[in-house]
Amino acid sequence: MTSIFHYTDVNGLLGILSSEALFATDYRYLNDATEAGSIKELIVPILHSEITAITPKLIGRGWLKKEYYDEPGSHANLLQAEHMYQAFTRGLDRTTPFFVTSFCKHPQGSEEFEHC
Repeated sequence: MTSIFHYTDVNGLLGILSSEALFATDYRYLNDATEAGSIKELIVPILHSEITAITPKLIGRGWLKKEYYDEPGSHANLLQAEHMYQAFTRGLDRTTPFFVTSFCKHPQGSEEFEHC
């Protein structure tokens, strides 16, 4: 059986127990900035795939200029996906930013499980 862990210090544990609540942190202010990058690593490839699929159709209708897109899946599509992701996050940051509470999952018998 696996267990889920939330790493904190004694003061953090006392705060959790006394308030009976876990608090989340705005992702822009995390100690480990790479945690927020996990979301980007999931979303940008999906956006890239969708843009790559729709680009030839938009070119065919004359809504995009072919000379900007050498071939489907070109670097331009990836740039478009990254710009779209940035636009989404800027909009969300202004209205409803992401908040994060971090947990770890360790399998029973692992060194991490045994020492927590």
